[in-house]
Order: sequence, then structure tokens, then C-alpha cells
Amino acid sequence: MDATDDVLRLVEPDGETWSLYVAGDFVYDGPTGPSPIGDTVGSRIASSDLSVLNLEAPIPADDSIPKAGPKKESAPGVPALLGETGFDAVTLANNHAMDYGLEGLTETVEACGDAGLETLGVGTDRSDALSPLYLTIDGTEIALVNACQREFGVATGSRPGTAWIDHPDADRTIERANERAEVVILIAHGGVEFVPLPPVQWQRRLRRLTELGADLVVGHHPHVPQGWERYEGTPIFYSLGNFLFDHTVRPKAQWGLSLEITFDGPTPAAAELVLTEEVDGGIQLLEEESRRRECLSHLHRLSGLFDDPDEYAAHWQEMAVRIFNQRYSGWLRRAAGGNPVTFLRQPREHLTQDGLWTGEARQEELLLLLNVVRNGSHRSLMETALAVQSGASVDRRTPEVERRVRELLSWTEDQPVYDRPTTIERKVSDLSERFLGE
Repeated sequence: MDATDDVLRLVEPDGETWSLYVAGDFVYDGPTGPSPIGDTVGSRIASSDLSVLNLEAPIPADDSIPKAGPKKESAPGVPALLGETGFDAVTLANNHAMDYGLEGLTETVEACGDAGLETLGVGTDRSDALSPLYLTIDGTEIALVNACQREFGVATGSRPGTAWIDHPDADRTIERANERAEVVILIAHGGVEFVPLPPVQWQRRLRRLTELGADLVVGHHPHVPQGWERYEGTPIFYSLGNFLFDHTVRPKAQWGLSLEITFDGPTPAAAELVLTEEVDGGIQLLEEESRRRECLSHLHRLSGLFDDPDEYAAHWQEMAVRIFNQRYSGWLRRAAGGNPVTFLRQPREHLTQDGLWTGEARQEELLLLLNVVRNGSHRSLMETALAVQSGASVDRRTPEVERRVRELLSWTEDQPVYDRPTTIERKVSDLSERFLGE
């Protein structure tokens, strides 16, 4: 296969075929009027037998849940816009679906229904949220399953929310769907944001679900495209990146990958890599040839890492260490004892004698800590980085791996990834002691 091929040949079809279009993360809170989805993209969506998109944000309501991180919202007219474009279903198992609580989720599901869109990945309880969407296309019985990693808002045995992919019930859902349907398609929301490789542990989880019966896995959440592999014959696409995400200010997250997959009955036969880009607040095909070839080469290069487990593990270790030092170490310090820079901006009366925030500020820090230790991919990254740096696991990194990882991260990071922020941290600590009188 050429390093810039945009069609992956899986099997040679010998019967009737049908098509599936899958798009990544979508948040649009823009004005009513012309659709932000360009005609060239829209025609592909409308012409496919089944078109699915991840609706990343709910319609806002006067409700909320405790969570770390920003809230995202969709304009009230978004479901109608998606239906008019040609989408058939939207997945809602993601880390923003419950941003506005049950009220926001209910309003979103109802608006989707009014627009003729099927919804999946959410429900009144865990069982309901994990329930597959069953469809028949050209005589092929399909089970569409959607689930996400745990952040805030996952459904429980008695509470509504999103479908949790790491719960044992997710395994049973795939097994039962495989018994009933001819083809099981899993849309999975997980991984680490703005990182071009999935955690090794996330790879294991998705592989396990293919062993239980998933015939195709398509992922999103990292906001950047990642690679793919065929595990024992089953295609796994780890991240499509953004379709349209008008809440992000990261220029390097403004291109993405959609898939147009041809099925020979129940068998995925080919996958066309449809590159898109955000231009002036809208989404269109990425047509500039040199840029297309560059992006396709990048994706093939990422995918090639899965061919050698040791190489993949080495690259993931290097990536985890860099991202941990850049992001996670600061998050952990803030939650455990606070960030001195932030302290300098706070009135002293909002700090306890131990130097911790009080009230809402402290709750936000604790929720952040809860998220990074409870979410599977966040925990995997920290575990990998700490094990490598402490010598608790075999360090597979080499200077060549370090060089390649720097290059791969340049595709997704708008700022340099710092290896050793300790000098800066010491200066900030010294400054905080002078101002706070510690």
C-alpha cells in the first residue's frame, strides 16, 4: 500500500454492497442560516446508506452536573441542520452530553427525534444507554453500539447518562448484539486529547471488544486523527479527530478524518479516508493536493507503528512521559497542593492555612483530580509515564524514538512539549513564597 493511499482495501466484494459514512466530533453553536457543512461533504453524507456523527454537545438548559473542564453547547437548530444534511444517527456517548444535566440531554434527544435522527449512547440507566441501535440495510442486519470512557455523566444502574465502555455490561452488550445482528459496529469515544497515538491500554480494550463480536470499531475524542489497524481481521480506527468543533482555538485540530466504508453484506470491504478541514467556520473537503498527501502520509505512518508492538510501546512511552510532564504534573500539583502562579492571583482569604483553595475553586480542583485518576486513558498515561521515569517498567525509548515522537507531536501540539519544567517550577515556587509569606 502506498503511503498516501486514501482507500484501504479490506476484502474483495463479491455481492451487493452498502455504504457507511462516519464523522468525528461535532460542536456548532453558530448562527442560523446556511449550513456550515459544505456541499462536497454534504453530498457524501447524503449519498451513503447510513451516516453517523458524534454530536459532542447538548442543547443548553437550566441544569448541570458537577464536572471538571468547560461546558460545550449546541445551537438549538443543530439537530435539524444535521438531519437536512443527510445524517441518519448521532452518537451521544461522550464527555459533554451531560454538561447541562438530564434536562439538556432530554431536550437534545427530543430535538434529534423531531429532526429524524436516531440517537444512541445515552439512556435512563446503564442498560438503556448501552442498548444498540438495530437497523436493516439491503437485507443486512446491523447493530450500532456507542459507548465512551468514564468522565462525568455516565449512566449507572439507576441514574441516566452516557454509556460507559469499560463497564462489564459493555462486554455483554457486544456479545448479545453479535448473537442477534450480522454486523456489529462500535463507535467508541475515548483516548487522550491532542495526542496522535492511543494509550496501549485503550488499544487493549478496543481489541477485546472485537474479540467479543465487534466487526468494526471507529473512535473519536482526541480531537486529532490517529491511525488504524486490523486486529485479527477487524478494522479499528482509533480517532477521526474533529469534524467541526467551533469551540476549539487549536489550529492544528482544524482538519479531520471521516470514513466512507463499503460493506459487502456484513463484511467491511473497503474504507475511504475522507480528509476534511475547517475553513471560515465551515467544514469542507481537504482538496489541496500537497496538503492531502502530507496528511495521508502522516496517518499511514501512525498506523504503521501498530505493526510492531515494541515500537508502538516505545513511542507511547515517550509520548506519555512528555505529555505527563507538560500537562498532568501541573494538574496533580494543583489538586494536591495548588499552583503557586494561580495562588498569586487569589485573595488570601480564599486560601486555607495549608495553602488550599476553599469553596468552588477547591471543588473544581478536586473534580479535576477525580477525572484524571478515574478516566481510563488519563490513568493509563500517568501510569505509563510514572512507571518509565521511576524504573518500574522497561524503558523502550531510544534517541530515534524521541526524535520521531517530537515530529509526531508537532502535528497536534500548538506549543512545545517541555521535558523538564522543574526550573520554571522552582522559580514560581520561590516567587510564591515571597508573596504569600510562607
